Amino acid sequence: MTDKIATLDDFRPQVEEFTLPSQAGSGKVVRLRRPDLVALINEDGEAPNALAAMVLNTAGPKKDTNDTETVRGLFALMDRICVAAFVEPQLTEQPEPEGDKVPVSWLSFADKEAVFTWSQGTMFRTGGSVPQE
Repeated sequence: MTDKIATLDDFRPQVEEFTLPSQAGSGKVVRLRRPDLVALINEDGEAPNALAAMVLNTAGPKKDTNDTETVRGLFALMDRICVAAFVEPQLTEQPEPEGDKVPVSWLSFADKEAVFTWSQGTMFRTGGSVPQE
């Protein structure tokens, strides 16, 4: 048998250095990992409404997503993605720091948008590779 047995490093999440945008953002260098779908589910086992809508839109006809509730849901999803993606520094969804964890509300919208955009390539990854069209 020529297959190599998997090691711990084969399962370790890949971490990348990422520079947040300097125009309207912080311009800071952070360490991120690409979140998977499970990382976006909160402690109550619920996914943000915007995530559910995005998943449903990938499975069927596109729906209008310009309503206020969807926009709020998208902001909540951006926060969840940032919390899941940040390795260093770590983030919290709480309004005040928890130990060394930075409140996600302290990030600028430009920083959140950059992380959201960066993570989209694998946002719906559940394991294996993302299907290519």
